[in-house]
Amino acid sequence: MMRSSFLIPLIIALAAPPGARAQETARLRDLLGQSHVHGLGFGPGAGAGEPGRLVIATHNGLFAADPISPLAARLGTSGDDFMGWSAAPDQPGVAYASGHPAGGGNLGVIRTTDGGLTWAALSPGAGGPVDFHQMEVSRADPSVLWGVNHGASLQVSRDGGQTWDETGRVPEGVIDIATSPTDPERLFAATRTGLLASADGGASWQTLVSGAPVSLVDFDPDGKLLAFVIGRGLMATSDPAEAGTVEPKWETLSSGPDDDYFLYLAHDPGTPGRMFAATGEGQLVVSSDGGRSWSLMARP
Repeated sequence: MMRSSFLIPLIIALAAPPGARAQETARLRDLLGQSHVHGLGFGPGAGAGEPGRLVIATHNGLFAADPISPLAARLGTSGDDFMGWSAAPDQPGVAYASGHPAGGGNLGVIRTTDGGLTWAALSPGAGGPVDFHQMEVSRADPSVLWGVNHGASLQVSRDGGQTWDETGRVPEGVIDIATSPTDPERLFAATRTGLLASADGGASWQTLVSGAPVSLVDFDPDGKLLAFVIGRGLMATSDPAEAGTVEPKWETLSSGPDDDYFLYLAHDPGTPGRMFAATGEGQLVVSSDGGRSWSLMARP
């Protein structure tokens, strides 16, 4: 979601050896003020044995934040617009992104194998270079990737992002997608009118939530389906395909932040129950009890 105004970030150049580019850090609140968030994840700590860091994909590059620090450090040197950012499950350091180069145009699909320090062009996508605003590596099979190009073309790669084909159809008003942890052909779509599920790679869709916008869909580490439903909050259920029913029974975990909504989630693999969320108003919030209560981490 684009923000209508931006604050000028406070960028601090840290000392670096002669000839090397200084690592850039920014106060987290300033980073949120000047660059909207396109994705959240978790990466390794800055040094051996250190706790993991929250990875923030933004309009102006990739950053990592210590969960208890007010600062975020740029990963690598790229200032590109990282849309559709998605980390590969069980492959430390591997992530994919799409979006726009800092100089304009479309990136197609790019990949990092070193946690975002460097990126390489992987594929233009079908009919590309594509601009995947939503993209996810399959939780069930990391060689399968799904992407939504300009909200109109659903594409799939079955060879780790090397080649792409248009497949299925994109639900109208799609905001977010998620992949099943058990079936690489099973997809979920959060849309402006509800939550949909597909068991056949997008050829057909079933309605799981209707009558309200759904801004986020995800899975928690225990395999529960999560969705943020506007007006209801963060909700959880078993995957209806696993439960054997089309109409799942939902549990409301929390109402979410006042007059705000979640767009992205990240689960801390090192601390069970701890999760982070980026909101539509640009806030970062954190939960230590699996999403039942939230506290502010930073706001613009």
